[in-house]
Amino acid sequence: MNQHHTLQYEGSITDDLRSFLCTTLRQALQDNLPGAKKATRLVSFALELLDNAQRYGRRGKIELEWEAKDTELIITVTNIASRKNADRLQQVVDHVSSMPLDDVIAEYKKILLNNEFNDHGGGGLGMLQIVKNGARELKVKLQEIEADSIRCSSTVTAQIEIQ
Repeated sequence: MNQHHTLQYEGSITDDLRSFLCTTLRQALQDNLPGAKKATRLVSFALELLDNAQRYGRRGKIELEWEAKDTELIITVTNIASRKNADRLQQVVDHVSSMPLDDVIAEYKKILLNNEFNDHGGGGLGMLQIVKNGARELKVKLQEIEADSIRCSSTVTAQIEIQ
């Protein structure tokens, strides 16, 4: 097949822009990889990373890279966060990435039924949902750029199924 396409965005993030980016990413899959199955699921990975960057980011700016190579999709969202939020992201990703899928599903259901929200309005479901919905790899890279400002790059790698 040997298909390859990349989309990149760098700038402010708002609810309207997040919606636009997700529509654009879905269309990019349909136009560049005809027959791609479960496009909504793949776009939901980007949506979750964008939501986290907007919710926990410090400066309201993000970087998004969406790269589809053959049947592999790599989504990376980068933002600046406080040390506290960056460390929490690292802990969540390490925890979720180390869990067997059955445990991810069980913890997802438990949190969903718990109906509690953290101080930023989330319930802690996002990264669990990414893994539950079939991401092959989830990782985060942190880089300190100044006192209490951490550059967080969250990456999801997923398989693109073609009909």
